[in-house]
This record gives sequence, structure tokens and C-alpha cells, in this order.
Amino acid sequence: EYKFYISAIYAMEDTGVTGERLKAQIEELIAAGTISEEDFNAVNTLYAALTEAEKEVVTNYKQFLKAYYLARDGVDTTQENRLTYFDSEYGLYQIEAKKNGSGKPYCVASYSPGRAYGNEKGSIMFTCTDQWNVYVGLTEVEDIDFTAYDYIEFYIYVENDYNYTMRIGANRYNEGGEEIVLQPNEWNHILLPLYEDRLLATDFFQFLGRDGNTGLDSPAYKFYISSIYARTQEEILTADIVNAMIEDLKGGAPTDENIDELIAAYESL
Repeated sequence: EYKFYISAIYAMEDTGVTGERLKAQIEELIAAGTISEEDFNAVNTLYAALTEAEKEVVTNYKQFLKAYYLARDGVDTTQENRLTYFDSEYGLYQIEAKKNGSGKPYCVASYSPGRAYGNEKGSIMFTCTDQWNVYVGLTEVEDIDFTAYDYIEFYIYVENDYNYTMRIGANRYNEGGEEIVLQPNEWNHILLPLYEDRLLATDFFQFLGRDGNTGLDSPAYKFYISSIYARTQEEILTADIVNAMIEDLKGGAPTDENIDELIAAYESL
């Protein structure tokens, strides 16, 4: 039995806007330095009304989205080692859930201002439903000098109602690397060698259950990903030193000199 449902039919006014005109309008808005919510919504409405061919003419549309979201979300755009903006809603344009054999996404991505690592403004959240393994891929990274860095660093928060560990499994980016165990309901530090040619791999992440017998089969499983940064070997070594200093001072009676040394080391990061 086949059923077809048809909505009401309406006549639409010709907006008179071509791809070239909209591109010029966007250039003016970006040059002005501020994009209001009203301007943002108006541009999106006009863009949606264009044909696919006309949309290809608007080559600055993604730049427009980026300018609006990063300004609205108050994100620091001065960091030269930043690879993604997962602390802004724009991050949704830099990562995607891969689809399974039947064309269904492995999970659903959304921006979460309510869960953020450190001083970041938010994170990208993936909700996993009716899947065994979940594959996520990067679609875009910032243009940086990759030759100046040795590692990528980010954090993942695992939220699950069952309070057990999850894993990042074998994937194209970390090919040959060990699985990474993710502790539940806390931010997990991830540090991996920088492979420039693998950043846009089909399965940058592969999220797994706690073991081979546990799938991610309900909305109870959520993963929050912080922004990704490139790091140098020197930065990583300095961070390790600071962590070691903190561990040494725990449980003791640190002097003012100890605290001053720790603060100086931390501020050098």
C-alpha cells in the first residue's frame, strides 16, 4: 500500500535576488563588521530561495555564516593553532556524522552551549541512537601552518546513563593506534600525533561501547567534543611539567614560593 501526502500549494513572489546580488550583499555585511540577527535571517531566506545553480555563485555564504556565528558566540578568533570552532555553532559546519549502509546517520550532531570545556563557549554534541558503532568525520579545518606543530589536542565529555567507560576505536586518523578509554561524565583529554593528511578522514572518530557486546543503542549516549588545537612538542612537555608540579604539591603544605613557581609555569603554557 502506497500513500502520498501533499501540502497546500502557494504562489511565491519573485525576490528579484540573483546569486550575484546576494553575494554582493553578503560582502557588504561582512565588510561592515557586524551582522545582526535580522540580517542573518534575511540572507538565509534569500539564499534558500535560490536555485542550486545560483547558490553555487554565492561563494561567500559559508564565510558569512562563520562571521555571524563566531561573533554571536563570542569566540576567540586570534589563536593561530586553532583547528576547529567546536565552541561555536559554526562547528556544525566542520564535522558530520557518517551514514550507515541504509543511508541513516550514525548519530545526530547539535551545538551545546550548556556543556563546555574550560573557558570555551560550548561544544559539539553527538546523540547516538540505534547504532552499534558511531563514525564521525571532520569536513573542514582551519588553515594553519601544519609544519610548525606536532600534536592535536582536544577533550571529549562522555555522558551516559549507565556510568561506564566508552571508547574511541580504530579509525582512519589514528590508524594503528591503541583504543582510547573514555571515562564517563567527565572531560577526557585526547592527545594524538598530528597527521595532516588524515584530518579529513572519513572516520576521524569511531565511538564504541564499553566492550564488544555494548552498542550505542539509545539516546542515553552523548558525546561532547571541544575545539581541536594543534600543539608543539615543547608545549606538551611544559604541560606535563605543570601537571607533575601539581601532583607533587597535592597533600602537602606548599609554600608561597611553590605557588609562585606553579603559577609562572602555568602562565607560560
